[in-house]
Amino acid sequence: MLPFTILSIWLLGLMSLAVPILAVYLLWKWYEASRVLEWVGTERVLNFEWDVGLNFPTFALILGSLLLLMSVAGRFIMPFLLGRLARPADDPAQSATGAHSTRMRVQTPDDAQINVESSGMHSALTIVLVHGWGMNSSIWKYARSKLEKEYRVVTLDLAGLGHSSEPGNHDYRLANLASHLNTVLDAVGGERFLLVGHSIGGMITQTFFAAFPESFTRKIAGIVLAHTTYINPVHTCQRRKLAAALQKAVIEPLLKFTIVVSPFVRVMQKLSYQNGLSHLSNARSSFAGGQTREQLDTVSKLGTHGSPKVLARGALAMLELDVGPVLPQLPVPTLVVGGDKDTSTCLDASQYISQRIPRATLRVLKPAKHMGLIEHHEEFSQSVLSFARTLNVPQQGKTLTLM
Repeated sequence: MLPFTILSIWLLGLMSLAVPILAVYLLWKWYEASRVLEWVGTERVLNFEWDVGLNFPTFALILGSLLLLMSVAGRFIMPFLLGRLARPADDPAQSATGAHSTRMRVQTPDDAQINVESSGMHSALTIVLVHGWGMNSSIWKYARSKLEKEYRVVTLDLAGLGHSSEPGNHDYRLANLASHLNTVLDAVGGERFLLVGHSIGGMITQTFFAAFPESFTRKIAGIVLAHTTYINPVHTCQRRKLAAALQKAVIEPLLKFTIVVSPFVRVMQKLSYQNGLSHLSNARSSFAGGQTREQLDTVSKLGTHGSPKVLARGALAMLELDVGPVLPQLPVPTLVVGGDKDTSTCLDASQYISQRIPRATLRVLKPAKHMGLIEHHEEFSQSVLSFARTLNVPQQGKTLTLM
């Protein structure tokens, strides 16, 4: 979720409330138009006289039935219509190394409990995967399956998402989320780290350097910035002029209102998922047409898991992002991954980042939007793996021993 996404959340939510109401209204109008009360002797008898044809009662019955079906079964219909069948490569093994993963809870100074999972091989380089806002660590299943064959892989749920709790002070500023990441790195241990951040994960990674340059330089061997930006995302989306004009007048007030009426927004999100409108929206805005049915459903379902007040607070924090001035000082090798059709964090943001960071390389996924790392998971994972091999951190090649 990015700040301007709140507009579609409310639009889809209100439409989701209207769909079943409209369905019931149309079916009632068909019932009223088709029923006839007649006197038979001294008794009134109810008969149905439905004139099948090109008329309003027929239209009301068909449309009302379709809307009712959509309300209860759209989540099954939309993926079938909008996604492709999965190939064997789209179903990664749960553990490519044969080792089980291990979980731990990391407490931050502001009392957030961060859910962390480790798997893969003992290695001097640990790859840490930081997901996007509104998602959780399960989004990395493709990348983790490939990377853990050679490296130790750590995934985490950002504060308030997945199995992680909210910080006690409800502080979702990017600098605070970066401090959480720093705490996690200390807790999991390791010689050197490769940080891989998607969307807000990339923003957090850049903010980590801006806020903790010494700690970053000491711990980090390289970074991967996927489908992300360096500044307020409103200024790097497709309709940036419109989004910028709406930021103060509409987007920020709506995000703050969402915090207040969070339970109501959650109901709307659940309805949007159930009727398939969220699938339709994600197919248009997050994927470029190559998504599987399972990928589309997964992304749509994850969008309903996070608390709306948490999502809104994080989105408000993104509006303060501006790490452009520090990019030329970033000292480590960097792989920047962008999507040629990404409308959420447009390709020119990835190009800017790659041009400003001295040791950066740009990789463009085609055709790809904001979820290109999933839609093109084989290409993305191989790019990260190849990049990790160039960091000259020696590997030990032993399966991770669990405690």
